[in-house]
Amino acid sequence: MLTNKVPFTRALIESLPNLRYIGVLATGYNIIDLYAATEHGIVVTNVPAYSTASVAQLVFAHLLAIVSPAAQYSAEVRSGQWSRCPDFSYVSAPIVELAGKTFGIVGLGRIGMAVAQIALSFGMKVTAVTSKPQETLPQGVEKVDMDTLWRNPT
Repeated sequence: MLTNKVPFTRALIESLPNLRYIGVLATGYNIIDLYAATEHGIVVTNVPAYSTASVAQLVFAHLLAIVSPAAQYSAEVRSGQWSRCPDFSYVSAPIVELAGKTFGIVGLGRIGMAVAQIALSFGMKVTAVTSKPQETLPQGVEKVDMDTLWRNPT
């Protein structure tokens, strides 16, 4: 069975006695009752790398939209606010630089690692909740627990 977005609950799995394989056409397994699949000898796979670059890119598209409101500035330039500004530098929103800020990641699979690499390239500190040992992580990525991740002030 190949699926995407159709949940395979215990009840559904048990109603399909000849089912031997579920291929999830996405990166996760969250729609499959893995305990029930395992109990019934059903192999479950996914497509772990199809969206790595696009998801990591989207993470930073959203982050940049928050810290650098380019659309707002574009609209203000078109409306003439910049040219009417008496100062040499028009600033209508706080300027936030990512360098030196801390970026927290939960999970360092393919997507998490791609996000970490982009964050590092922006000069950010990267903390991550992961099962991987610290010595296997890229330079600049610090393994932390969930409590530490949430209380990091920067």
